[in-house]
Amino acid sequence: MAEEQKGTESDDSLYGGDGADYLSGGTGNDRLEGGDGDDTFVQDFSQSGNNTIFDFNPDEDTIDFQGIDSSSELSITETEDGGTFIDAGNGSTLTITGVTPDQLTTDNVTIGGESLSGEDLNLQSTLVDLAAATASTDGGLDALSGALDGATQQGGAPAAGSAAGAGGGAVGIDLAVDEVETEEADEAQVEKVAVGP
Repeated sequence: MAEEQKGTESDDSLYGGDGADYLSGGTGNDRLEGGDGDDTFVQDFSQSGNNTIFDFNPDEDTIDFQGIDSSSELSITETEDGGTFIDAGNGSTLTITGVTPDQLTTDNVTIGGESLSGEDLNLQSTLVDLAAATASTDGGLDALSGALDGATQQGGAPAAGSAAGAGGGAVGIDLAVDEVETEEADEAQVEKVAVGP
């Protein structure tokens, strides 16, 4: 049976059942496990907390990203144990255990409940395009959809004029690559993205 579970302002552990569950941790450090079925996990980056999805199945589950705005400073990295770590730069993070960033596709990622189109998904570029479109269009969904379509169809590269020119107000996107200090510092890099007005 499908269940909808929403967390509180505290640290929560949410567990789905055998059906298509909807889990939204909310504020706090939350543990999310959907169980069997086609589950939807909501990550709202406007709410502080460090959420972890423990049983994401790229073949059937979905992550719905929400709360990304022009002030988001996003970074997406692969963890040493083969997971994904997404940091919004505002005290809100998401860890997906056992799933690397390249395993997330247009089939298992939505933005604000909206499906993405295209064949390839570069999660970093798609989320940056979302922040840029939000900043330049007062949050208009038409320009956002164009930016997301362009990003996914071009393997994550912003389509010419899609995000920055969508609403007439250009947005500056600064990209920098910083080395991650780990045992394999020569091989690991983190893209930090700052989106400004």
